[in-house]
Amino acid sequence: MQKRVAASERKKMILQSSLKVFAQKGLEGATSRELAAAAGVSEGLLYKHFPTKEILYSELALALVTNKDALFARLMAEPPSAASFIGAFHVLAKTILLGPPGRVKDDSIDRLIGQSLLGDGSFAASFLESVFGPICPYLTECLQVAWASGELQTEKAPSELHTLFVHHFFGMIALFSLPQRRFFPVSGPEELFREAFLFACRGVGFTDLTVRRYAP
Repeated sequence: MQKRVAASERKKMILQSSLKVFAQKGLEGATSRELAAAAGVSEGLLYKHFPTKEILYSELALALVTNKDALFARLMAEPPSAASFIGAFHVLAKTILLGPPGRVKDDSIDRLIGQSLLGDGSFAASFLESVFGPICPYLTECLQVAWASGELQTEKAPSELHTLFVHHFFGMIALFSLPQRRFFPVSGPEELFREAFLFACRGVGFTDLTVRRYAP
């Protein structure tokens, strides 16, 4: 006798399986039949949990954000400073380019964001708001404290825009890393991360000495 799956677990399975379908075909290209097949359920059962694929698509962004509260609490544990910004962004940038610690990176999220940006951008905006929104004000304050202390060498005080620039810079590198064709003359992902991180820190106004002092 086949074991009955709880509704909450079934819904979670559908969300997980929909990631690769949406990543490959986008919202417009994915069909309900493909989404149901990927989850191993009937279209009727798919509609029971998600009346439209648009609802499934929008809920996927929230479902992908796991353990973010614990991560943000750890990253924002220190008072705002140059050291705090460099340390926190080192973790975030490494996760964007290399994947979460101890896990092989799954590029499905990057592909899904790319598909979203080619469309109306709703998934990318929702994902960014959920993943980066909570920590963005803290990182901006870190830059402002660093500027006030003279460790950030720019004429004007930084704003949230500069924090977003740094984040989006790594996001764009992740998108350019999707094809098998190499767009960066580096030996591998680790070197790409190191060079990109140093470049981003220089761009925001830190010296190489400051980066070496505070980077993990």
